[in-house]
Amino acid sequence: MNFTRIPRGPLALLCALLALSALPGCSRGPRWTNLLDEDLSAWRIWQSYATPEEGFQGRLPLGEDGNPLPAIGYDKNEGDAFSTLKEGKDVVLRICSPIYGALMTRESFENYEFRMKVRYGKQAWGVRAGKAIDSGLIYNSFGEPGTNHLFSWKRGFECQLMASGTAEGNTGDFWGTSGTRADVRATRNEELRAWFFDPAGELRAGSGFRAADNNSPDGEWTEVAVYCIGDKSLHVVNGQVVMAVENMRFRDQDGSETPITRGQIQLQCEAGELYVKDIRIRPLAAFPDEFLNYFPE
Repeated sequence: MNFTRIPRGPLALLCALLALSALPGCSRGPRWTNLLDEDLSAWRIWQSYATPEEGFQGRLPLGEDGNPLPAIGYDKNEGDAFSTLKEGKDVVLRICSPIYGALMTRESFENYEFRMKVRYGKQAWGVRAGKAIDSGLIYNSFGEPGTNHLFSWKRGFECQLMASGTAEGNTGDFWGTSGTRADVRATRNEELRAWFFDPAGELRAGSGFRAADNNSPDGEWTEVAVYCIGDKSLHVVNGQVVMAVENMRFRDQDGSETPITRGQIQLQCEAGELYVKDIRIRPLAAFPDEFLNYFPE
């Protein structure tokens, strides 16, 4: 009769750990939830208007009768602005249209790590024609769509998505939308007349803080991650922290401020072509230890 030799000592411990790791629920860390399939089942589509050649300029487009046109609204997907394709085994989201709008998650999230990979296309329309491809990941979104000056998405906190090679902005820039704001440690760049994220800089309130450019070379995938814990967030581009955001809040018309700690996630369609894949999210109880120094007490 043949017997299987049972390992002892350190080898036995290693074998036991490997066996446990293969059991359901024993994988390291919280499990990821995939947010991208060919049917975009985790998302809703909202569209506003085709971009005018001169831009919106803060005014709603008017019809022939001189009255504001209604927005296209939910779940129409006019112009096939949001579509999916396959690259090998990967499902890839293509965002490409002159119509402004957004994909919005059906669920809201709180305390999470969100990741995706983006690749910038070439097509652009209206005021974006001839400029760097510009889009955005808006997280902790709330309220109704169409409240911003482009009438195209919900309130929230934006991690900019922008192709390299422009002084206009970088992937990872922070923007508040429609009354949202936050605090960022930043240093002034007088040549560009902009405040750039600097962990050693002064803590400033507002919006429009710039990040260092850490995109992959043109035509390659760039990994973008956003960590949110409470009213704080981190923007991470290709593994590099490019923005630390504190005290995320909404300022109402009466001047009162409300902390914002949860919400939907939006992916903008901003009159340009963008490809996205590997969209996933998982819950977090706290920031990883290596990031704690970005939020000194």
